Amino acid sequence: MLLPLRLEPFGPEHPRYLEGIAVYARTWGRDCETARAYFDSFALSPVQYPGWLGLLALEGETVVGVGFGTRSQRGQWWYDAVEARLGPGHWALRNAWVLTELAVRAESRRFGVGEQLLTALLERQPCPRALLSTQQTNLAAQRFYLRHGWQLLARDLRFCGGHTPFVIMGRELRPSPAS
Repeated sequence: MLLPLRLEPFGPEHPRYLEGIAVYARTWGRDCETARAYFDSFALSPVQYPGWLGLLALEGETVVGVGFGTRSQRGQWWYDAVEARLGPGHWALRNAWVLTELAVRAESRRFGVGEQLLTALLERQPCPRALLSTQQTNLAAQRFYLRHGWQLLARDLRFCGGHTPFVIMGRELRPSPAS
């Protein structure tokens, strides 16, 4: 059964910005203050992270999910780490948008919230391809993305000297003259 959702553009100006951040914080076990600084670092940095696109999923008046991403470009820490792993000129890095976060309240999972958010974000973002990273141990997320047309590009990438291994996934969305 799909939950009937209302998807709204999401960013610092949204009156429920903090509620969306709280969904993310609960999902990943972070405190809200740290989570807000993380979201603000993307949403309020259009030069470093152009092409911000965020959506908030509401069931009635309850925030049940949040997702956002930005255009990927050389010089961003994530892009540079992925490029070092995939190699310069890899197809997935050319004119790509990065799905940075997708979080759904635990009680609302398995009701199509993630799928609706993912579909809407990918339809609205401007690039012909998309990328993401998720924890290598998060097999549920990997299965979710594989079911939605993503492919595994790399395993065991550790960002910024961290201990947590990630997988990199990519998806071709539409033909690009720049491919």
